[in-house]
Amino acid sequence: MQKLLAVIFLTLAIGVFDDARGQDASEFSSSSYPQGSEAIPVLREVWELSRQLIYPSHLAKRFSLNKLKELEDLLRSYSKMPLADVLNPFLDSLEVSHTQFYDQRHQSYYLLRSLFSTGDLDSPKLYTTGFQLDEHDPGLIHAVMEGSPAEAAGIQRGDRLISVDGVEFDSLLQWQKATSIELRLTRKGETFDVTLMPILQSFHRALASATVASERVISCGEQRFAYLHLWSGTHPQFLETLQESVAAARDKSLDGFILDLRDGSGGAWWPYLDSFYADRSEYFEFSTLDKEGVSEPIGADPQTNQNAWLGPLAVIINGGTRSGKESLAFQLKKGDRATLFGTTTNGAFTAGRGVFAERDEDYLLYLSVQERLLDGSVIEGEGVTPDVWVEDGSKDDFPLIAALNHLLSDSGQEEQCRI
Repeated sequence: MQKLLAVIFLTLAIGVFDDARGQDASEFSSSSYPQGSEAIPVLREVWELSRQLIYPSHLAKRFSLNKLKELEDLLRSYSKMPLADVLNPFLDSLEVSHTQFYDQRHQSYYLLRSLFSTGDLDSPKLYTTGFQLDEHDPGLIHAVMEGSPAEAAGIQRGDRLISVDGVEFDSLLQWQKATSIELRLTRKGETFDVTLMPILQSFHRALASATVASERVISCGEQRFAYLHLWSGTHPQFLETLQESVAAARDKSLDGFILDLRDGSGGAWWPYLDSFYADRSEYFEFSTLDKEGVSEPIGADPQTNQNAWLGPLAVIINGGTRSGKESLAFQLKKGDRATLFGTTTNGAFTAGRGVFAERDEDYLLYLSVQERLLDGSVIEGEGVTPDVWVEDGSKDDFPLIAALNHLLSDSGQEEQCRI
């Protein structure tokens, strides 16, 4: 029974979704999404469902008839106004995670469709560049994936996208074509151009490929450290990559392991911790909090992990570390199993429901319906704080450098590691 619950709540680390039927990538239009007065029926449906289901329940009163009319009037006044652009500022004002309306202009739309509409790591496909756009400031490059066209072109975290093929940047729909694209970006006030060829794949696959591409051994003096950037925990492929990386570190007798949890998406849960503990006796218990109250705590099934990495461990986190990956940060900090470097995690720890995930539509509502507590601790809105505060750099990866030097000092070496 507990094993079944662990699987269920591994899914909750990403979100609770309606039943969904398969959806082929070819069914997705490259330019259609709800907009203008034609989007009003969808808005009304979103409004009513949100009022009924949203957690915390006190937010339901925010879905008032007056506010609905205000948003409807906006849609009537601007025939090309996307529903997402009208609705999301209001949803942001609720200040609860896993609550957003996505259409085909948003990277998260494709990930959520892969998770809960197609159930396929490789569907739906789109042309991907390898950078993660900031959801609240879409022109801002939030992160760059290893092994991607964006990384090869020299694009960095913090760059700002100005135009695509000479046209002002609007959304990822501008590069949905099988040709190279010319991007104009700014970095620290300087403008520069790059040309790259997008890859036709799912965004989910892009995250999985970046996780594989990130694996490396970093040498500092006589010490050698394993490094893996876990971009997500939303498919068994990510867990397999982690396990293989840990096995390789152990077989090579490396001196330490660095687990990077920055950015990407969530989804990871107890099985991802097994690579770093001899058994599950210290794992957190979780309970849920919804309109019905707090559930009884549930613990992980007892298990020994003979192939675990029990050596020195450093973990890197930031404001892009969210949902299930925050549970890893919480546990690894608990009991000092690892030293955490970076900045406080996102605090996105409600469970979301994928409203409309069962429909063959070009939109999806992600709606908070439940909160999770770890050992009775609130993560939503709070996050997990690092042991050592280090801001992300753009070109220089300061948190990684700090983690390496920490592992070096623990080994007794006085030299500094630079990468």
